[in-house]
Amino acid sequence: MDKEAVEYFDSWKNPVVRELAPMMPGATPSKMAKSCCNEISAAEISASLEFLTKAGF
Repeated sequence: MDKEAVEYFDSWKNPVVRELAPMMPGATPSKMAKSCCNEISAAEISASLEFLTKAGF
């Protein structure tokens, strides 16, 4: 398994953000964070979006 796959599945946040982002075009990380049931910060959303973009997801 490559590094990106391990990081992707390391937390629930990356798969959730990956699915949420296309459903909320133009939304800020803060707005995305508020739409999650589990607690997540805007900074964590931003970090996840950056990782997903960099890793080609």
